Amino acid sequence: MGQTDIPLSPLGERQAKQVAARLATAGLFAVYSSDLSRARETGLAVAQAAGVPLHLEPRLREVAGGTWTGLSLGEVQAKDAALFAHWRKDPMGIPLAGGESYRQVMERAWAAFDEIVARHRGGKVALIGHGGSLRTILLKVLGLDHFPSGYFELSNAGVSLVEVRETGPVLVYMNSTCHLELA
Repeated sequence: MGQTDIPLSPLGERQAKQVAARLATAGLFAVYSSDLSRARETGLAVAQAAGVPLHLEPRLREVAGGTWTGLSLGEVQAKDAALFAHWRKDPMGIPLAGGESYRQVMERAWAAFDEIVARHRGGKVALIGHGGSLRTILLKVLGLDHFPSGYFELSNAGVSLVEVRETGPVLVYMNSTCHLELA
């Protein structure tokens, strides 16, 4: 989907309510969300359940897919085999056709993360983003500058916890989905 602005599906709406219920009593100070509809709707549900403000943060957007937006990986490979093969070897450094590289996503998403942490030092905040933007933040937390072989996925409405300590950010858990109903 990339940066195509589409609303949540009925399943996504249910998942937004479920993650909002999970975070309602987490003691949040604020919620920051990508400004794309599917993340914004989830962010609004979380913010309302927690009784805190929602701040829109465009730097948490998904990767800009350029001319590959809306295509499956098979369609991309058929359309642009050489660039696709090159990109698969280095998704951090090679931009999607007419779009962004994951390094560019990491730079903008990490800048947002860093500013939000500084603004709310010692407080709890929720970041609502997309698979690409959130994975790059987690890579940075882990001290990685690239996707490792067999890199991780993040589920829609999954919760990851990063604690910012004196020594730096620490990934406490990743992609918890125990709050999501199966089906």
